[in-house]
Amino acid sequence: MGPYSNKNYSAAAAAAAAAVGAAPANPQVIFAGATPAEVAAQNAATAFNTGATIPTQLVPYKPAAGQQFWCKELDQSWTLRTYGDVAMGELSPGHWEVSKTGYHYWVRDLPV
Repeated sequence: MGPYSNKNYSAAAAAAAAAVGAAPANPQVIFAGATPAEVAAQNAATAFNTGATIPTQLVPYKPAAGQQFWCKELDQSWTLRTYGDVAMGELSPGHWEVSKTGYHYWVRDLPV
């Protein structure tokens, strides 16, 4: 006979059974990932290792589709994007600019 049978029913048993099956209304979510500073450091290391900060001549130079360039995003943050992303129009509208030290980067523009 279970806790809900007529002979064995009690309010305490019913409350205990309900408490066991109840889930918290707002379970806590723990995010264990990289901090923004760690992501920026990883991007800087990747840019250095892939040559994204080396001065280049973009035209008539044809970079490989996987070559990475800095991209200034709409929220003014900086990310590394491949030339293929730019060439395929995934980051359009936008335009190329040249840094003071001579490397090219893509600046995303607001859609019109």
